[in-house]
Amino acid sequence: VCINTPGSFVCGPSAYYICDCGFDANPNCVPGDDANTGTSPDSPWQTVAKAVGQWKKLTAGGSLNYCRGGSLEIGVAGHQDLQNPNCTVQHPCAIQDYMPPWAGGSEARPILTPNSNKAAFRVMMTSYYIQQNLVYTGYLFRNLQVLGQNTDQIAFHLLGPNIEHVTIDNVLVDGFKIGVNSAGLRYVTVKNSTLINNHRHGWLGGGDHTLLLNNHFENNGGHDPVKDHNIYVSGGLGTPVTDIQVIGNTLYRSAKKNGLCVGISLVVHGGVINDLLIEDNFIYEDLDEVNDGCFGIGVTPYDSKGIGDAFHNTIIRGNIIQDVGQKGIEVASCVNCLIENNIVSNEQTSGDPFASFGISACHTHHSHSSHTSFVRARRAGKR
Repeated sequence: VCINTPGSFVCGPSAYYICDCGFDANPNCVPGDDANTGTSPDSPWQTVAKAVGQWKKLTAGGSLNYCRGGSLEIGVAGHQDLQNPNCTVQHPCAIQDYMPPWAGGSEARPILTPNSNKAAFRVMMTSYYIQQNLVYTGYLFRNLQVLGQNTDQIAFHLLGPNIEHVTIDNVLVDGFKIGVNSAGLRYVTVKNSTLINNHRHGWLGGGDHTLLLNNHFENNGGHDPVKDHNIYVSGGLGTPVTDIQVIGNTLYRSAKKNGLCVGISLVVHGGVINDLLIEDNFIYEDLDEVNDGCFGIGVTPYDSKGIGDAFHNTIIRGNIIQDVGQKGIEVASCVNCLIENNIVSNEQTSGDPFASFGISACHTHHSHSSHTSFVRARRAGKR
């Protein structure tokens, strides 16, 4: 939106509004029309395809706004790579919600449903822009419900390099293969969001300055129990990754198979990771619904060989781990690793006859564990 006045030419943030009334929409929902202007809540477009076509044209701080109480199919035409050189860290471009004129004020976040196996949102750079060494920054997704069809879809597919500062805030991600897959991006933040019922991972990936903050992960994994997790943080392939923080999240019902948790809820492995912080998370399972493969936190190499995997300056602090399987916390190949002020409890009394350990640490160097409590475990301690 540009304003031409004598002596000045000023462009402000561009905003477009979209509303449709598909599956599970509010009964009062009023659909838009792609023949509308799309530039105000009173004149919204109807289709995601129409909206996504404007993404590359948004000015800094611009937005695509979907109506609360509405429900929209992304459609094949809506599956476009999100690229925009105008967005900035200070003025990100957003895909978010708005309150339509017909709403009463309590309508749910807009529902967005992909109806193909493609990602709901794919943020990536083409090879041309990578060769030009261009960096795109400042993408924001907030106040949405993104619902999958339990196929091989990915909700948010973030492909680097050369894209930075992507934030997902207050988004429900339900029913995908992977909730968020971040590969090679820097400054990715997922916060205040709910990632549930994704049959491989809630989160998969890593990159410099990754932050997972105050999210709820539940019933992610189970397709391949050994390899699936609520959260799977991975390092770089050949290049160390620095500053990954997993703070204040709740993790529950990890990698369920035949009614049992059979996989690690929060796992970190693959490559070299420096300055990893896992703090103030609550990780728990139901009684009699785990086997010995259901750990709380695992910071370990991908396999027993551990070739090339290492974790430097890792802090695991202030977490509560309750009623998981064999191990509350496991670390290996950890250099300068601090484990402190955690509470690990286990009251599991039936199921597989496995012993439980509060902390298991092997092949670590210059590491320290302190002030961690082990409560009511059948067999608890540090090994």
